[in-house]
Amino acid sequence: FVAEGWSIKKLVREITLTRTFQLAVNPSGNAGNTDPENRLLARANVRRLEAEAIRDAMLQASGSLDRSPLGGSDNADSNRRSLYQRVIRNRLNPFLTVMDAPVPTSTTGRRDVTNVPAQSLTMMNDPFILSLAERFANRVKEDENLKTVEAQVDAMFQMALNRAATPDELKGAKAFLGDADAQVARAKDALLNANEDIRNIEAQLSALREPLRKQLLAKRKEGEESTVAGPKPFAAWDFSKGTKDQLGQAHLSLEGGAKVEGGALVLDGKRGFARSHPLAKRLRDKTLEAWVQLSDLGQKGGGVITVQRRDGVYFDSKRERAAEKFKFHRRDAQGDHGPRGHATACRPAHGTRSTSKTNESEKYARAA
Repeated sequence: FVAEGWSIKKLVREITLTRTFQLAVNPSGNAGNTDPENRLLARANVRRLEAEAIRDAMLQASGSLDRSPLGGSDNADSNRRSLYQRVIRNRLNPFLTVMDAPVPTSTTGRRDVTNVPAQSLTMMNDPFILSLAERFANRVKEDENLKTVEAQVDAMFQMALNRAATPDELKGAKAFLGDADAQVARAKDALLNANEDIRNIEAQLSALREPLRKQLLAKRKEGEESTVAGPKPFAAWDFSKGTKDQLGQAHLSLEGGAKVEGGALVLDGKRGFARSHPLAKRLRDKTLEAWVQLSDLGQKGGGVITVQRRDGVYFDSKRERAAEKFKFHRRDAQGDHGPRGHATACRPAHGTRSTSKTNESEKYARAA
């Protein structure tokens, strides 16, 4: 060491190139009984890999390791060696931390060596590890020279452990792959059956929804004939006919994932809504009317229909809780489409009307 100029690199090279350092951990012959503690160094001692070495070894086995030394530090999802990982004290790499990498908030003279359940769970469930496992499998599957399962399993052992698979390991791997194929086949059958059930249910719902919608609209028309004549509507939307205004030019545009399906405007209750073109008519006394269908009694009504100035300031809206304002009608055991209701709001003259916006699942809307 002194003769080599106190060079640490040369000392490490000399140690790693010795026969003793390159021995396997499995004892040969009767060495395990003669020297169970390996005092004579007849074999290599089993030692724990550092967190960085574990990560680099998995990248190497998956064929994803980027050996380029240039480019500065990288994020945790980088394919470069862990040596180049960016260390942020309040946002450490969770994989390296659970594998006993030292925490940089304090000085560490010797790394901890732990064996805890979190390490096994991380190796099974960590998204980065799962992505490496998928790359490893694809690397073997895409090799055209590996035509049999035995050849593929043996190649994986060579890539990951630098040795061939034993007969027992080959047998266990083939059994595991057979079970996995059977589970995939069962999952595909279950998915096909589920999709068929969904199509049947959707057909049944459609068959039940259309007569009920026609019945509700018919009752509404009957009610209109018996009531005292009031102001004539100047904007109305019937979603069984599309999004166009049935009386004027206030056609609707669907935004935020809104869609017309089964003669109804269907929304997710979050960002979806239908917005009308600006109305030329000024609003004074007004009536806002809407037919709605909610998913359940616990769903909030939100703003079923809203009037709004073009500068973005709301001045009128049906925004009460649906369960408090709507009269719901349930079907019998043959089919229940969820609560249905009819809401009407009358307001005295105030403000100006520029935009009409619906913000809940509506089947019919009218502004007068």
